Amino acid sequence: MVKEFIKKHERLISAGALLVGFSWDAFTLTRIDYFFEVLVLGTHTSLIVLWILLINIIEGKNLKGWFFDNLRNITPILMQVSFGALFSALTIFYIKSASITTTLIFVLILAGLLVGNEFFRKKYQKFVFQFSVLFVALASFFALYIPVLVGTVGAWVFMLANIVAGFTIFLLVEFLKLFVPDRVNCSRNGLRISIGSIIVILQLLYFSNIIPPVPLALKDKGVYHNVVRSGEVYVGTTEEESLLEKIFPGTTIHYTEGESISMYSAIFAPTGLSTNIAHSWEYFDVKTNTWIPQGRISFSIAGGRDSGFRGYTEKSALFEGKWRVQVVTKRNQVLGRVVFTLEKAEKTPIFIEKAL
Repeated sequence: MVKEFIKKHERLISAGALLVGFSWDAFTLTRIDYFFEVLVLGTHTSLIVLWILLINIIEGKNLKGWFFDNLRNITPILMQVSFGALFSALTIFYIKSASITTTLIFVLILAGLLVGNEFFRKKYQKFVFQFSVLFVALASFFALYIPVLVGTVGAWVFMLANIVAGFTIFLLVEFLKLFVPDRVNCSRNGLRISIGSIIVILQLLYFSNIIPPVPLALKDKGVYHNVVRSGEVYVGTTEEESLLEKIFPGTTIHYTEGESISMYSAIFAPTGLSTNIAHSWEYFDVKTNTWIPQGRISFSIAGGRDSGFRGYTEKSALFEGKWRVQVVTKRNQVLGRVVFTLEKAEKTPIFIEKAL
């Protein structure tokens, strides 16, 4: 009866398991420099490698018997589960990393691999498909973890992640060749073309700033009349909001002539990682319908703090209109932004202080 129920509601159960697994990862996976997170990602990856090796050895040697027949049927399902778990974790980390509006394409690619994983069971028996999907997973994982090891982020780190992923695939293929040379040789050219194409696409996505600058993550941001630091506490001065503004939030700042406005951000980076971040101030020109740069203020951050490395910049010589401040890396990868409207104050606003 249980077997019939599962067969009848297989898609619903699978979707529910996907949702539960994704939610579990969202709450349990926090920092890529924690041992638990690395253990989870490493375990999923190791299991995927094991399933790939088993599938290809069983199929390549055409092993028969009750044990191998059952293993032949179950390994694609186990691989599907492992790939689903790995892409779930990777999607969580990449979603947390940067502004979703600027990195939506790559996040959708990972999410597509996660959701589409349900329909890949038959394709997982194909040599080229197995290793191509594994390469995407490895490149995404190494792009997360190598910055933890080298203590910085940048283009060369991302390219190194691709090289390490490619070398790992090469070693696995050479290992398989010892057992099933014919299966490897007949798929080698197809695999080269597939992985070569993926590498080119990943580079295009990265240098177009579509792939987020993992493992950095914007934990908090905001624009204030003033920000001060008192010991370990940052305090921002903001305006008291009406009930309507609390229900329908929209940042409008009423300023006086000569006043400066402050941009605050808290950026997570793993322990030992240091890099430069900038607040890019921009004004929206309604005539040209473009954002006009009004100043870029850089500062260095150091990793290790759960709530992120805190900092703020100030901008004077302001004028009325629509503004935004983007939190960007050295390569202008957007971690997040704050959009607000500046209006001259007709009367002194009621100020409140907020611990940041």
